Amino acid sequence: MGIILSLNTKNIYFVRYLSKNKITNNLKMNKPYSFSIDQMNGIVEDTYTKIINECENLKKITNCPNEQVVALLSVIASNYATTS
Repeated sequence: MGIILSLNTKNIYFVRYLSKNKITNNLKMNKPYSFSIDQMNGIVEDTYTKIINECENLKKITNCPNEQVVALLSVIASNYATTS
């Protein structure tokens, strides 16, 4: 998997290449997992807030559309996804 990042004055384009053996629609967790209440009210909430704030900063600085932010988050999520 690779990412090509092309910069110009107003746009950031992310293109990801997936190997032929990976199917993104078949993503699943290997084991059931739930955050604890303390984690949800602490690190999880903090992380969520930071991600949202950074996405808003990205939009403000680059003037990119929401779809570009979604594309970036999708690429990031693919780094943590497992395939069946």
